Amino acid sequence: MHGDPGCPQSFCHYPMQFEDVMIPSNVGCTFLNIPPSGKRLAAYYLKNVAPQRFGKFKVTSERDRDDIAAADIARARQLGMQVPKKWKMSCREIRFEAGGGRIGCLCAMTGYDPSMSMWGVMTMFEGSVQMWIAPPALAPIAEQVLARIKGTFQFTSKLQQIVQQDEAIIASNGMAANMNQQMWFQGQQAMHNAQMAQGDAIMSNYWRQQQANEGINQSYWNAQHTYDRLSEERSDAMLGRQRLYDDSLGKVYDAPAGANYYWANQQGQIFGTETDQPPDYQNNYTPLRKP
Repeated sequence: MHGDPGCPQSFCHYPMQFEDVMIPSNVGCTFLNIPPSGKRLAAYYLKNVAPQRFGKFKVTSERDRDDIAAADIARARQLGMQVPKKWKMSCREIRFEAGGGRIGCLCAMTGYDPSMSMWGVMTMFEGSVQMWIAPPALAPIAEQVLARIKGTFQFTSKLQQIVQQDEAIIASNGMAANMNQQMWFQGQQAMHNAQMAQGDAIMSNYWRQQQANEGINQSYWNAQHTYDRLSEERSDAMLGRQRLYDDSLGKVYDAPAGANYYWANQQGQIFGTETDQPPDYQNNYTPLRKP
């Protein structure tokens, strides 16, 4: 008869992670991840621990024991333990047959405070497995012994000291883990900022180079345009021709040189005048631009 040390007593529940496995926590400890339920704890024990303790077995009955859970809470408060009003206790009783003609009874219990769930994601809780196994003739005595053990449990100063030491270790590990996480995050942030600054500098240099290249290209094409225009003017002067532009229609005309002003009528005929007056007022003329 014992509270089995082969089964963990500290648990957590991450609904989004694999259950029935040990996982590390950010408080520096490793917990068994299962829902806070006596039934789930009993199932884990029977699957993973019981075969190593008493070999093959056969479950003969199981039920919830709300009466045991309520009695344990009342007993804890009598001993001066601060049990929150919202504390939820769960107890699952399983009776079984084992090798050698023995019978046994297992009680798996869990307790937790729902208001202490962290961010609505993780629930931490305590649990225990108490069990007896005996020949059938001694089963009533085993039942009485277990009840006696539970009924005479004392919350001594030594146990309080052990609990406080465990909590201090967990708190210290948690602070160290959080500090390491903060330092890691700061290092990652510094690396990210350095990479961003380097990337910004590279992009800034790239765009400055692109602007310089565009300025060089623009200067080249401006020079080419000027050269082309001068070449056209020399060619026109040698041929005695005048290049003319109709900006309203985007047309280019070619006419004999010599006039100060040029006009185009609606039929596309070109006329030259010495003054800025159209050839006559009987037609609609469009003024043409020299280069």
